[in-house]
Amino acid sequence: MAQLEIEKNIVQLAEAMKLKQALEQISPDQKTTSVQIGSLVITNQGNFYIAISAGQFVIDDKTYFAISAASPIGQKLKGLGVGTSFNFNKKEYWITQVL
Repeated sequence: MAQLEIEKNIVQLAEAMKLKQALEQISPDQKTTSVQIGSLVITNQGNFYIAISAGQFVIDDKTYFAISAASPIGQKLKGLGVGTSFNFNKKEYWITQVL
C-alpha cells in the first residue's frame, strides 16, 4: 500500500514540475498585440489568462479563467488580436483587449 502511495505522489510531483516549467516560460512584462502564452484576453463572453489550466479565479470582482494554450478555447484564441471574433460552443466571442 505504501508503495502505491509513493508512486501516486511521484506522478503528482512530475505533473507539478511540468506546470511549474510551463509557468517559468511566461514573461509577464512582454507586451503583444496577439494572443499567446502569458496573454490576458478580455472578451465579451469572459476573461482568459493563457498559461496553464488552473480553473477560475476572481480579482477585484472580475472573473478570469486560467486556461492552457492547448485547450480547445486556447487553440481558438491563439494568434488572434483585438477586434477579432471567433465561435466556440455556439457562442460568438469578441476580443476587446489583449494584455
